[in-house]
Amino acid sequence: MLLWKVPALIGNLFTIYLSLRALKSYSSMLSILKMSLVENRCKDAEWIASLLQHGLLQGSFVPDREQRELRELVRYRKSLIEEKSRELNRIQKVLEGANIKLSSVVSDINGASSRSILEAIINGEENPETLAELSQGKLKIKWMN
Repeated sequence: MLLWKVPALIGNLFTIYLSLRALKSYSSMLSILKMSLVENRCKDAEWIASLLQHGLLQGSFVPDREQRELRELVRYRKSLIEEKSRELNRIQKVLEGANIKLSSVVSDINGASSRSILEAIINGEENPETLAELSQGKLKIKWMN
């Protein structure tokens, strides 16, 4: 391997990392960021190259393509769920600002009853009995009693 030339070619740790990737040695990618930096980076580069030559450094885990894509999808799904929660909180805050206490009547502001009541309010309906008739399921049973 050409790893003995690494300290002569480069002066900082990030360049070592890029050089190792350029050498296609993905199996021995290093967790260089975990190592502490010392003032003299050239000495650090020599020290890391020496440790690597003697097999004293563990390679970093590099997930395969499928696992990276799955992780990206899970992160994206999580961000969508968080955004949905933020939007529902904004809707509830706007309703309470308009003195509409829908959350004290329904448990889920995103439920079918809530959405039909909100749509009727948006269309101009103000009669509480008419709005109560729009409820569905258990909420309708509760209001009818």
